[in-house]
Amino acid sequence: MLASATISSVERESRHLPNTARNASFCLAMRFSRIMSNSERPDTMALKIPYVVDQHTKHLRTRRMMALSDRKLAAFTQKYLGTVRQVLFEHAVDDDGLMKGFTDNYLRVAVPADTRLSNTIVNVRLVEPLGHDDLIKAEIV
Repeated sequence: MLASATISSVERESRHLPNTARNASFCLAMRFSRIMSNSERPDTMALKIPYVVDQHTKHLRTRRMMALSDRKLAAFTQKYLGTVRQVLFEHAVDDDGLMKGFTDNYLRVAVPADTRLSNTIVNVRLVEPLGHDDLIKAEIV
C-alpha cells in the first residue's frame, strides 16, 4: 500500500512538473517578479485544483523561485548602475533620513532627504545597491 501511494503521489507530481518548469522559464524571461504560493481558502480557484501540493514542496518551490527572482533583479540593477534615470519622488522624508522613489524602469532608489523633491521628477545617477529592501543609492544630477 505504501509503495502504491508513493508511486501515485510521484506520478501526480510529475504530471505537473512542466508547469513548474514553465513558471521558472517565465520568471527567467522577466526582469524580476513577485512570488506567491496558492492558498486553499473557501471560494478560491485553488480549491478546484485536482491535487494538493504539500506545504514542504510549496515552501521549496517558493524559495527557489524567490532566489531566481532575486538574481534577476540583481542582474537588472547591475546593468543600470552608473546610468542617469528619471525618478519620481512622491513622498516626503522617511524615518531613515532618505527620500525614496522609482526610476522610469521601476528600480527603487534613495537619495538624502530634500523636501523640495517631493512630488517631482528628477534625474539621478544610480550609484550602488544599498543592500536592503532592493534600494539603490542615487545622487541628484
